[in-house]
Amino acid sequence: MVRDQTIKLLKLYNFRDYADKPIPWTEGQLEIIDCILNRSSPDGIKRVQVIASTQYGKSMAVGAALVIRASLKPEKWAIVAGTTEKARIIMEYVTMFSLTCDLVRTQLEHTEPLDRLRMRRSKDILTYRVGGEVRVYSADATRVAETSKALMGFGSPNVIEDESALISDTLQATVMRMLGGTQD
Repeated sequence: MVRDQTIKLLKLYNFRDYADKPIPWTEGQLEIIDCILNRSSPDGIKRVQVIASTQYGKSMAVGAALVIRASLKPEKWAIVAGTTEKARIIMEYVTMFSLTCDLVRTQLEHTEPLDRLRMRRSKDILTYRVGGEVRVYSADATRVAETSKALMGFGSPNVIEDESALISDTLQATVMRMLGGTQD
């Protein structure tokens, strides 16, 4: 069950795809967006796991939800994935929606020209004027200590793990410890 506020926000933001066409969100994508926008499932569960086939559109749905949350609220969001390439898939959607949605583009806190940001869609950090932030972390096996230290320093109460099976136990423990430091 998708909450009414989620539908209203998606209509307000009117996200479009790479071809500048409206996105026909599926029911499953709407559920993913709803869980992120409300930071819980409709039945109140705070930690949600999504299992979907490749090409389902979960990364696009997550990207859209992150843009809405980060542009409206002063929250930090961390995207953690097994590889840098995987983590940047969601971030590419975050960047695309942030640049193509008129409502969001004016909310970007950017230190570089928007044209350069368009060229660098794989940017690892985006911040918004309200204080919202989306940041990418890679769980590459060769960089576990570095990523763990960066995650602990970032201290986000909001974490999206993509391809979580590829995240090492050591880094997963860091994510759980970081999340344990927040009330909800």
